[in-house]
Parts: sequence; structure tokens; C-alpha cells
Amino acid sequence: MIANRRFATTLESGESPPDDGYMAWPIPSGVDDDIAALVEQFARGDAALWEETWNLTSSQVDVLRCFAIRMAILAVREQSVARLRVGLLAVALGGSSRGADWRDVTSGMPPLEDAGLRIRGESRPAFLEAAAIANSRTAILIRIASPGRYPWLRWVKRLKIRRLGSWLAVQAPDGFRYMVRNPTSEAELIANLEKALERESSKSQS
Repeated sequence: MIANRRFATTLESGESPPDDGYMAWPIPSGVDDDIAALVEQFARGDAALWEETWNLTSSQVDVLRCFAIRMAILAVREQSVARLRVGLLAVALGGSSRGADWRDVTSGMPPLEDAGLRIRGESRPAFLEAAAIANSRTAILIRIASPGRYPWLRWVKRLKIRRLGSWLAVQAPDGFRYMVRNPTSEAELIANLEKALERESSKSQS
């Protein structure tokens, strides 16, 4: 399938840090551009091409979700609706596959929603375009995240985003970023589990 072959090639084009993965790569990167081109291809494609999204694997959907958040970061840095748009299209693409979990789509939406409010340009059409090509559940999530039509509604929504969710908007050494609160890598998780097992073993021996 085109989707599987192109994604495999794209993922092999970068070197991943040992634990942090694609989200920790420098922003932007050449891989971002490759994925953006692929997302645009699918968004403009005919029905036969769009049907290939159903065959994306869960790992490919994870890459799309990370890509979308990276685009939200760049959208804020560059005040670019175009960056936000391609991130939202990636959400629509990934959320329409059998490898997607709507709960993962939900948890990844706050950065895109927040970016839509931080950008000075009109970002609402980008959300509506992405929702129009997404499956029903993902389309609803994207529409809910879109900025309100009226300034006072956008202001209220922005206050809500600041107080809720598992994401933080921070100024990192390389610039603005969205980061997960208290992130735990796989290596850290394994280490924590090993420590817990050691404690339980010590208790049983005492």
C-alpha cells in the first residue's frame, strides 16, 4: 500500500533519540516536511487514495499525532495558519484509520485547539476543512476544538484551555513548545517498575 511504503520511508529518514522519539526531535526537521507533503497528498486525493488511510498502523497513527502537535508548535512560533492546517489534516487522516483510538485523538487535541487561539490569523476555516474530510467521531472532536466565531467566545475558551488538560505551553531552549505534564518515557517506566518490584521483593523477604 502507498501509505505503508511512504510512511516507512519517511520514518527511516530521521534518527530518533533513544527514549524520547519523534516529539523530541528539533523543530522543524526534514521529516516534518516529508510528512506534511504526504498529508497534503492524501487530503487532496480521490476516494481510492483516501480509503488507504484505513490501513495505517497504530505506530503510523502515533507519528501523525506527534506531527500534528509539532505543527501546532510551529504554528504558534511562526503565527502560521498553514502550519496549523496541515497538523489538523494529519489528525483527520490518522483519526480515520483502523489503527486510531478516539481517546488518543482527544488527548492530542488541546495543543491544536490552543494554537488556533494563539494565532493572530483566522484559524477557524482550517479546523472546518479538516473536519470535513475526517470520519464522524474525529470530525466532531475537530469541530469542538475550533475557535468560536466571536472574540468573547474565543477569550472564554482560551481561559478554559489554560486550566485544563495534560499539556503545558512552555518556552523551551529552542523556543515555544507544548509539553505533556510529567512525561514518563518507556525507559523511566521500566526503571520505576523494576524499583517497585525490588521493594515488593524486599518486603516479602523481611
